[in-house]
Amino acid sequence: MPRPHSIFRHGLWIACLLAPRCATAADARTESGFTDLGAPITARTFQAAGFTRDREGRILLCATVRSQPSAKLLVVDAATGAVRAAHPLPGAHGAWAAVTASDGSVYIGTEARGKLFRYVPADGALHDLGVALAGETYLWDLAAGAD
Repeated sequence: MPRPHSIFRHGLWIACLLAPRCATAADARTESGFTDLGAPITARTFQAAGFTRDREGRILLCATVRSQPSAKLLVVDAATGAVRAAHPLPGAHGAWAAVTASDGSVYIGTEARGKLFRYVPADGALHDLGVALAGETYLWDLAAGAD
């Protein structure tokens, strides 16, 4: 079960980080007249988050969002609030667990199929590592080892 204080802390951090970056639709209009609304999100439940750094040393927030048809991993520049990427987590309805490893990778444990994903900030890639433990459908918590 996720620690309530951990969820509150991450949710509050995310809300504070993204609030200043909210823009009006007029701000997002392009020359063609179309409005870029960003990545479609059908729910607003932040479930797990981890922090890491990109190649230039900037802090990144990696937060999971419950969504359909699959949950998403949002990669956000902590200094500017800009969403750098929105990666779908195929086969997952949500993700309750995230942890940052010593190499800066962020591991995400999901629900519905118990899959494990790894986000590598050095190249911006998300890797599907498959089902973590046969027969388990939820990964509630993760812990990083020494290496």
